[in-house]
Amino acid sequence: MKKIALLFIAVILVLSVSSCKKEESDTPDGMFYEENTAVDYKLYLPEGWIIDRNDGMVSAHVSQEDKTNVSVTAFELPREFTTLTEYLDGEYKTRFQQNFTNMEIVEDFTETELDGNDARRIVFKAEVGGVSYQFMQILTLHRDGCIYIFTYTSTPDYFDVHKESIDKIVQEFTFN
Repeated sequence: MKKIALLFIAVILVLSVSSCKKEESDTPDGMFYEENTAVDYKLYLPEGWIIDRNDGMVSAHVSQEDKTNVSVTAFELPREFTTLTEYLDGEYKTRFQQNFTNMEIVEDFTETELDGNDARRIVFKAEVGGVSYQFMQILTLHRDGCIYIFTYTSTPDYFDVHKESIDKIVQEFTFN
């Protein structure tokens, strides 16, 4: 009876380990997935990055020394707008002018995609609290009626250093 019980436990362990390996194989090489049931997307991050938040907004940074970070936020499209372009030309630009000083647009609303959805990318430099940063945001209006904003923030010195990682994060981003 003991042998049957041990064999049964061994079979369960083998099956559970093999099912875990299947999930791991879905994760791109060199990346990890921080599960969050409160969000409608999957965000894979480079191994070694540190999770800052995982509570509906997911954000992570490179290290204690390099605060380069990414985040994804979502909110309902305000009622007065019906398209992403209307929102970008209206409220979005107004908020930028109010929140950032010494803002310089490097790339202004280039057409792109985020998981196959029509999106716009903007790259800009600005000061926050007297510190210079460079930002890249990709904005899309998803079928759920929410605007999703992927934000990459870094100091100008590190912005291009992480370009390959950021491109891979965007490439692997998927909506559920």
